Order: sequence, then C-alpha cells, then structure tokens
Amino acid sequence: MDEQDSRASGRAVLSLDIGGTKLAVGVVTPDGAVHGLIVEPTRRWEGPDTVIRRLFDLGHRAVAAAALDEPIAAVGISCGGPLDSATGVLISPPHLPGWIDVPLGELTRQEFGVLAYLENDATAAALGEHRFGAARGLSTMIYLTISTGVGGGAVIDGRLHRGAAGNGGELGHLMVRPGGRTCSCGRRGCLEAYVSGTNIAERAAEGLRAGATSSLRVADPGPADPRPADLRPADPRPADLRPADPRPADPHDADPGPSGPRSADPGPADPHPTVDPHPADATSLTAADVAAAARAGDAFAREIWAETTDVLGQAVTDLVNVFEPDLVVLGGGVTRAGAMLLDPVAEAVARDAMPPAAKAARVVLAGLGDVVCVVGAGVVALDALDAADGPHAPAASAASAAPHGLDAPHGLDAPHGLDAPHGLDAPHGPHAADRSHAPHAPHAADAPGDRAAHAPQTSAAREDDHA
Repeated sequence: MDEQDSRASGRAVLSLDIGGTKLAVGVVTPDGAVHGLIVEPTRRWEGPDTVIRRLFDLGHRAVAAAALDEPIAAVGISCGGPLDSATGVLISPPHLPGWIDVPLGELTRQEFGVLAYLENDATAAALGEHRFGAARGLSTMIYLTISTGVGGGAVIDGRLHRGAAGNGGELGHLMVRPGGRTCSCGRRGCLEAYVSGTNIAERAAEGLRAGATSSLRVADPGPADPRPADLRPADPRPADLRPADPRPADPHDADPGPSGPRSADPGPADPHPTVDPHPADATSLTAADVAAAARAGDAFAREIWAETTDVLGQAVTDLVNVFEPDLVVLGGGVTRAGAMLLDPVAEAVARDAMPPAAKAARVVLAGLGDVVCVVGAGVVALDALDAADGPHAPAASAASAAPHGLDAPHGLDAPHGLDAPHGLDAPHGPHAADRSHAPHAPHAADAPGDRAAHAPQTSAAREDDHA
C-alpha cells in the first residue's frame, strides 16, 4: 500500500509522544503507518505551559504535513507516568519536573476539538509492538523502553495489562540493587538508576570525577564566574536539570547563590592530572558516547557498559521467569547500541532463566524502532474509536481498561489550581459531544483484523529519546 492509499484507507488520528528528551508527533492511519512525523527536543526545563504549547503547535504542523483527506478523528497521547488515563491527567512524571496534575487530555481536546486518550508511553509502545511490530501474532510479550528513563508494558494472553490503577508495568522500578543508586522515583537501587541513558552517562561522569582514566572528554567549561554569588544570574531550570559544575569549588564562595547548590563537589583539582582536569558530567556526556568508547576498546567505558548489561540481563531474566513470555522487546534510544546491548541480555536470559521459560522466550529489539511510542499512542486512540463504534475492539486494546473519551470532563477546567497553558483556551475545532456520551470501552474481544497485515512505514526519518 503506498502512502496516499494509506492516508485514504480510513480515519486517522494524531499521535503525541512526550519524552523527557524529545517530543515526537505524527498522524497514524489504521494500517499503522506514520505520516508527517516531527521530532524536536522537549526542553523540559521550560515547564509544562511552554512545552505543551509547543507540542500542540507541532501537532498542527504534523496534521498539515500529512495532507489528510478528512480531519483527524481523535488524538492519542503517550507520556511517562504516573498518570490517570481515565481522566487524562498527568499526575507527577519523574522525568518532567513540575508537571503536577496537568489535565493534558482536556487541554488536548480543547486544542484539537476531538476526543483525546492518554496512555503511559511504555504501555502504548507495548501495544504498538504487539499490533504492528516484533510481537505481531504472539500471545504474551514484555516491552522495555530504555531511554531517558526505563519503562515497561506487557501483553498477557493477548490482552494489554494496565493494572488496577492504570499504571501497571513500571518495570523500570524493579529493585535490582537494594540500597543502591538513587532513582528518579526517590527509591534506591531501581533498574532505571543503572541502565537508563541518563544514568549510564551519570555513572560514567562519576567515575571521571573520581579520576578514572578514559578517552571520554568534554570541552573545558572555562573560567569560573568572577562575580559574587549574589550578583550571578539565576538559573531558570529546575535544580535537578542544572548541569553539575566539573570545576573545583571556589573556597571563598560558601554561598551557592540564587542558582542553587552545585550538584556535586568534585574536590580540589589534581595538580598533575592524568585525565582531562574537567571530566564530563551527565549533561554533556551521553550513553551513546559511553557505548562508542566501549566499542572502541576504552577499558573504563567497557566497565560501565558491562555493568549496564549485567543489571539489565538480571532484570529481564527475572521478568522471563515471572511471565514466561513468547518475546521480550527492547526499545528506546539506548538500544541504538544494537548487538552490544542485545546480545549480553539475551545470553543472560538463556543462561539464567528457568529452563522452560528460557526455551520459550526470545529477546529482540523493537520492530518499530524510533516511532514505537508514536505508533502505540495512535493505536490507543484508534482502538478507543473502534470501541465506541461497537463491540469489536481488537485484542490487546488499551480501551479494554477504559481510557475514556476526555470530552469536557467535570471539574477539569482548572484542576488543583492549575491554569491552562497560555493560548490554550480556544479550541481549534468544534467541541466534541458531552462526556456523558464518551465511550466506556468493553473488554477486548476479537483478534486484530486488517491492521496487523501491514508493517508501518514512516514518511520522515525516525528519531527517539537520547541514548
């Protein structure tokens, strides 16, 4: 099916994916194809008002680029949790500091004039991979996204697992090192604290600060600001998003100033350094840098990478023992490392999982690549529309656990004291029907139909959260 046929083959939905590093938007058609794909940095330190306004602008641009024959029928939104899919509220995602009780579903409905469906990003990705990706036709699969953070989703016996509160599948918060590194969720020793792109980079930065010899470097940050602390401009970013200063602290400057305390004190400079005297911090070093250095034979980078794959292999082995899936799918920006990441994890499962589970399960990279969350959010919206039309919602549908249509829900005009982002008061289209008529989706029933017959294609280059 060519792109024009795909666009005309049925109603289309707009898909909005909000990551800690990037925003990705596109129009998804019932065959799983993505049109008008646009990817831009999130710049999360700008706060929810600014980022949501930019997200919506990208959405309008994607719809225009897709050149649809008819208006979009709904909007699907994927974002890291915790969130409430029934009300469309982002509760407090750790990778979006300051996004507390944001009524994203209602704001999206106001903006685009159609129903909006919010889903956890990794749960949506699991749905996308089960419908159109590596897990098509399989009964039970586990999906892990390894990117800015680590998330997960599961399809069990052909049905998407969402949990009693709608946030099931937080696989990134499996405890792998009790009492270990602090995770973004506040606990210590979570999987995410070791294998996310953010934490791979941070572990490498910590080693460099401690004096590890490595080819990993960053540019000299330049001389310290000579102004007294109280005259330096405030850093507008949240404290956890400000760069760690790799320079020695000024012993005469005990007051950290309005920009807040340094993330870490690297201690006095070595007068005879054997490595860069200004080692990298996690704001300039990436997991991709670590992977490239490890591939090139850098001993320190190889040590960081080996710990990453060991911890991930342990977690995936435990998941295989618990769920005994047909397939474990790894996605997200860190998986761009390819076999360097996949092979050690697959070997750990084959070696350490219980024999029946090890024999049954395969570990593969995501078939949808960098657009997995865009496709997944689109499938969430398409399935919800199908559920509204009749009792033939496909298996593994997010609608089976009631992501309700978010048309004018009561009490969402300004929940919890939050004003709508500037410029979001007037919708760009007619209001949808009253929420009392919004679909309460039935349980999933029949297997996927024609949608599963076509592998999705994109009309733009693929992107994803950072590695």
